[in-house]
Amino acid sequence: MTKNKQSLLSWFILFLLGAVWGSSFILMKIGSKSLGSVEIAALRNGIAGAFVLPFFLKSIKNYTRENWIFLILCALLGNGIPSVFYAYSSKYIDSNINGVINSLTPIFTLLIGVYFLKIKISKWSIFGVFVGFLGVFILFFSKGFSSKNLWIVILPLISTAMYGTNTNLIKEKLSHLSSFQMLTGIFGVMAIPAMIYLVYAQIWHYIHWEYFSFKIWQTPINESQKEMFSFSAIFLLGFMNSFLSSLLFYYFLRRTSAIFASMTTYLIPIMSIFWGFMDGESIGWFHAMSLSLILLGVFMVSKRK
Repeated sequence: MTKNKQSLLSWFILFLLGAVWGSSFILMKIGSKSLGSVEIAALRNGIAGAFVLPFFLKSIKNYTRENWIFLILCALLGNGIPSVFYAYSSKYIDSNINGVINSLTPIFTLLIGVYFLKIKISKWSIFGVFVGFLGVFILFFSKGFSSKNLWIVILPLISTAMYGTNTNLIKEKLSHLSSFQMLTGIFGVMAIPAMIYLVYAQIWHYIHWEYFSFKIWQTPINESQKEMFSFSAIFLLGFMNSFLSSLLFYYFLRRTSAIFASMTTYLIPIMSIFWGFMDGESIGWFHAMSLSLILLGVFMVSKRK
């Protein structure tokens, strides 16, 4: 493949991942109407893990001890803990706000890289970090978050820091593995405990096939339909936004840099705001201002050289 074609493919994957992952927050919001935070996280990881579990069990012996350490860390930081935090915050925070906060991922990717991997950082990047966080503060205060509920907003912020750590770990410690080996290892680690919890929680009680529909954003007519819509939303989240997208992301990460790969967050908040608007969430000037500042900060960080 020529260099130009490789570049075009990288940009296509970048836009595709941003568009798909941008819908994650509205899917979690729909899921949270009937499902609990841990149920959403377990269902999301269990569905994604189910597709790789046979390959994971077959290849367990091929991973080294060092592989296991970083596979478990990446499973927790990139999937397990953030999926619980975002599921919980989606009950109280508009999906567009979660999407805007998520756009800080490249900044955290750089900060983690500087601290642990000794990446050199310029004054331009430092100023970009400041601008990005200024955008988040504007978003916080414009929405009237008090000290009593501020901790709820901190959850997606912590999750974003975990994503930045995960991106660096995958790039530095697991990039020698193939995309599929990374996928099976990380989702395989999460699959077994997630499935055990789903059996314990009797997740099948939320499945009502007579109410199956792809129009999950519509107002349900009764509790059974609402439960089915929630289950369907998280199924899509697990299969499309976790399993398929992660396979594509790991391939993408192996062929590019950690910073460029994390630039998918340029598009994620735009799509999350769009879906939030379609769901009736209010969109104000503070969204545009905070998003512009965050993306400006991310741009400055990406141009650190």
